[in-house]
Amino acid sequence: MQGKNYKLALLVIGLLLAFESHAQKFKNSIYGEILGNAGYYSVNYERNLYARNRLFLSPSVGFSTLGRDFFAIPVLLHAYYGGSKHAIETAIGYTGLYIEDESLRAFTNVDHTYFEHYITGRIGYRNESEKGFLFKIAFTPLYLFYSGYMRENEVAARADWEGRRKFIPWFGISVGKSF
Repeated sequence: MQGKNYKLALLVIGLLLAFESHAQKFKNSIYGEILGNAGYYSVNYERNLYARNRLFLSPSVGFSTLGRDFFAIPVLLHAYYGGSKHAIETAIGYTGLYIEDESLRAFTNVDHTYFEHYITGRIGYRNESEKGFLFKIAFTPLYLFYSGYMRENEVAARADWEGRRKFIPWFGISVGKSF
């Protein structure tokens, strides 16, 4: 089994070394992501702050909404390695969700506005064309670390919090424009 892991590591290193190493042409990116770090979809802005020796660092912020009942804000710090066209991308971040659960409010006057807090990650492939077309595909797991609500200026955990699944394996596909 260790021999197979060694061969896979050599293959990944070889692919990384094959990527071109010229400097990045674009500092800003705006892209839409289906699924991904916000759950359903998101619109994101990313700004490259560091670019040296095939390593790029860039923070991003986005938003997602489904009417008045759902709002998400993913914030991530991306690190990608490769050239300006092809790169392996990683990221770590936070996603905050606001959820208004109307079905639970139907027979009570109790506020069912929940706030969920996730630690998010990302590992995947990034392609940026010479003209700025951006394509990304990634594994984007979510880890729910708290779910609660505000009532009369006090924060309280959801009643069903203890039994909730906390790790959510997820993925995302992004398309956008770099400039």
